[in-house]
Amino acid sequence: LSSEFLRAEVARKCEGSLVSYSLVTIVLILIDCLLFSTSFNLSTGEGQLQYVCNILIPSVAKNVLLMYISIIGGAKPTIIYRLLMEIKMFIIPIVPDFGLYIDSVVQTMIPGLVGIITYISLKQFKNEEVEGKAVKTSKLYLNAFSLIALALLVLIVGLTSCRFKYGAIAIGSGSMTGVINKGDVIIYRQIGDYKPDVGEIIVFNKEKKIIVHRIIERVQINDDEYVYYTKGDANPTPDGYPLTKDDLIGIVTNNVKYIGIPSVYLNELINRKK
Repeated sequence: LSSEFLRAEVARKCEGSLVSYSLVTIVLILIDCLLFSTSFNLSTGEGQLQYVCNILIPSVAKNVLLMYISIIGGAKPTIIYRLLMEIKMFIIPIVPDFGLYIDSVVQTMIPGLVGIITYISLKQFKNEEVEGKAVKTSKLYLNAFSLIALALLVLIVGLTSCRFKYGAIAIGSGSMTGVINKGDVIIYRQIGDYKPDVGEIIVFNKEKKIIVHRIIERVQINDDEYVYYTKGDANPTPDGYPLTKDDLIGIVTNNVKYIGIPSVYLNELINRKK
């Protein structure tokens, strides 16, 4: 509340001052970054990557949007937006974990989408009766913004509040090229009690490394237990080890092309400098 009242006060008293808008936005981004800095191990490349993707980039997107909304409509719509978007922190027990990467993408994309929708809506609503400063107090605009934010919340909760847990991984190798390429992001469903069959693509942990390969053989060793053998579609030979149920993480359900490229190459850059 205090940050949104501060943002609205700067927008009101420094109308038209790009420098003032930029300074308060940077200060609020830095506050976000400081608040969450202890949640990541910044001494490792992986921790730095997660911090940039999950705190810095989403904070920039969020604060730029909120500054724009404050200039147009004051504190009320920004408070509504933050309540709706940040309430998930208080209902985590009923929201499956989609993984840090997907959460980062969602937190970055939603402010952009809201900003675009708001800009287009303002252009449509603007006319001789509603223009200039009158737009700032337009009930039509405020109600429209509230409905958009509420619809986004319903969409997020509807997509995540299911009985299964999902996760996402950015693919950093070419072992599945042709089906899953380097830079793609796969979405997987946690294995649970499911027993995957030959031909399914699975996510598994081998020697603390997460791998995404296809099952090429399943051997039953007792009534309710199997051993799995896998191979990358683009690899010339099978993986040289059996997998038990304890090694399996999930079943690949979807593949999103290209959106993992920034994460993969940033991770490679950080590891190259280590």
